[in-house]
Amino acid sequence: MACLHRKDLGLLALRAAVGGVLFAHGTQKLFGWFGGAGPEGTAQAMEHMGFLPGERSAYAAGLGEAGGGALLAVGLATPAAGSIVAGTMAGAISVHAPAGFFAHGGGFEYPALLGACGLALGVAGAGRYSMDAALGHRLARPWMGALAFAASALGAAAVVTRRQEEVRRRGRGPRTRRPGRTAAGSPERPTDVHYRRDPLMKRSMRAAAGWTAAALLGAAALSGCSSDGSPSPAASSALEGARSAVASAASSATAAIGSAAASLGASAQAAASSALASVKGGLDAKGDVALGTATTGSGGKLSVPLTVTNHGSQPGKYTIQVNFDDGSGNLLDAVVVNVPEVAAGASAQATAESNRSLEGSVTPVVANALRY
Repeated sequence: MACLHRKDLGLLALRAAVGGVLFAHGTQKLFGWFGGAGPEGTAQAMEHMGFLPGERSAYAAGLGEAGGGALLAVGLATPAAGSIVAGTMAGAISVHAPAGFFAHGGGFEYPALLGACGLALGVAGAGRYSMDAALGHRLARPWMGALAFAASALGAAAVVTRRQEEVRRRGRGPRTRRPGRTAAGSPERPTDVHYRRDPLMKRSMRAAAGWTAAALLGAAALSGCSSDGSPSPAASSALEGARSAVASAASSATAAIGSAAASLGASAQAAASSALASVKGGLDAKGDVALGTATTGSGGKLSVPLTVTNHGSQPGKYTIQVNFDDGSGNLLDAVVVNVPEVAAGASAQATAESNRSLEGSVTPVVANALRY
């Protein structure tokens, strides 16, 4: 009776679990299985998140998850499958990064775990209980893994960069659809797209850069290894080159983050001005608005009560912009609150809630208020 190897059994269990989860998620996108949105719903969601064109992005994500998951589960072309999964999850991480790390707040914990598992399996191999072993590793050569990881890194970097540019473009000016509606046709708060600030972009860029670096290192680790696992001179040279490339990329990313922060601050202010400019015949009414004490909800979002007192002689509606500034006066977030008609001399209550979790010292400020 053949001896069972614990390491290979562990790899089999990990491949089956991770591959099965990815396959299920991919078929949700491709076919609408397991209660998924299908290609049409996924395409709308992709476009709303900044992945254009939406239909092509939906099929790419679905194929990456379903195809990569299926290949991992059976252990076929494992280095390529792992690189596909890691690259696909890099795109998901860029979407979830603004919400932080933990999944309960919408963070990137879950896609990061799946991507790390795919990356690790791609580097380690599928083990002896796999299709790769049965085929003599014809589809799992070191050079194939190196090429797959390099292609995955470049592809993920291109997709994430293009998405970030689209998100910044939406913050700078009008989009192809009318503001105030989501891609699915439901109402959209004015802050959903326009008032994202540098901490969001910074975390997205760092997460995407981290996955790109990991993929590059995986490619270097797989290239040129000899049968006993020791790197050849060519592999050592490639690893040094990869390290230099990662260091250069990190330096460039740091400079880009600083530039993006300044650009996003200007975009947020421009978007706020645009929203208020849509109010016709409005009068400055900042003196009518008083802020209460901010409180933090379970999701880390800040809520600020507003008391609006109409000091005019006529009834009027209000459009109010509330900024959330850090201790140095830098803009972290901004929301626009619309208050229904308030009779002359009367008061009304409203609430301004930040779009996301805010940490540290945060001060809410009434930036603008119009009565009309």
